[in-house]
Amino acid sequence: NPHMASHRCLLLTFVMSSAVSCTRNGISNTIRRKMGILPPKVPLRRVVNTPLRYSTRAMSAMPQMMRPLAYNSRIHSLKHIRAFSAVDLNSERVNFYDILKLDDETFLKTHCESQRYRGSGPGGQHRNKVETCARVTHKQSGISATGCEYRELKKNVDSATKRLRVKLAVEMRHPMKLDGEKLPFSGSKGRISTSNPMYPLFVAQLLDVMEGNDGQLKPAAEAFGMTSSAATRLIFADKVLLAAVQSLRQKRGLSPLRGR
Repeated sequence: NPHMASHRCLLLTFVMSSAVSCTRNGISNTIRRKMGILPPKVPLRRVVNTPLRYSTRAMSAMPQMMRPLAYNSRIHSLKHIRAFSAVDLNSERVNFYDILKLDDETFLKTHCESQRYRGSGPGGQHRNKVETCARVTHKQSGISATGCEYRELKKNVDSATKRLRVKLAVEMRHPMKLDGEKLPFSGSKGRISTSNPMYPLFVAQLLDVMEGNDGQLKPAAEAFGMTSSAATRLIFADKVLLAAVQSLRQKRGLSPLRGR
């Protein structure tokens, strides 16, 4: 029957156009997932609540859609470390502390890259016409710091390097909870200068212990063999450290730290 043949042709055309439309709309990927060709699409909510069982290498090999929401392969800060196991976290912490123990020159050569640029503002031709300002960037994390207060490039590079070490200690978190263990303190009589080469390490360890103890200052102070009052004085002596401590306590729902 010619009428039936024409209806069949129309039906076949409709089915083929629907298949093309399904492919364009991505429905074919759903079919592939059911067949096991593609990995299952996991909702972001389920990925974020995934327990601690992924290592750095495992997460790097994951497809982008299956990685934890806050994962970044370059930097493992406070919002990234939740997907690491305890062993991986301890290894990351030790490696990070070893970097902070380096002197400024070695740290700059092995882990950073520097860039010079022309500054603005008062300072004469050495500031406005000559590229004497410096920007030092940590290669692995992408965190950078600048120095532009001197007229000499080398002094600005040194200043930026010191700022960068403290900035890394403040921004990159590796929480730890100590069971009566003591941490080495590079200062004396409960005091440590910001110019001390080990000051960035002290800052990192202090914040890590506070993060591992829900923002409490007392466990961190006891880890360094000092009182809470002495630790508070050290914190209030550095505006950068004070801002980091207040932010950490605020995230934990604690009241701001007050000077004594």
